[in-house]
Amino acid sequence: MSKHIKGTNVSVSQELAVYLEKKLESLKKFVDYESDAVRFDIELGKTTRRHQTGDIFRAEFNIFVGGKSFRAACESESLHSAIDLVKDEILHALRADKNKRMSLLRRSGERIKLFIKGLYKRRR
Repeated sequence: MSKHIKGTNVSVSQELAVYLEKKLESLKKFVDYESDAVRFDIELGKTTRRHQTGDIFRAEFNIFVGGKSFRAACESESLHSAIDLVKDEILHALRADKNKRMSLLRRSGERIKLFIKGLYKRRR
């Protein structure tokens, strides 16, 4: 696994890196951390230098896993809350992909079972 953290208009402190690592731990269920084919590109930053209030902090995750890419970006009032929001979005995308793969596997297994039993009729 390779991980690249980029700070735009903000410095990435050690405390922020530890917080980010803690949030990335929840992705272990869906992503194999030991594989070299996994790449995380994380961008944290401020959208503007002048504004002091509002949604000025941005977090963006790009995850590349086995030929597929997942992307999520969120803006919020604080950098920590933006990281929380983007983590939830990326988890949603990873769950959807896993459910899609599992349902395809189950459907094909069901068809094979019916074919073996002789109950499967081919569609023409």
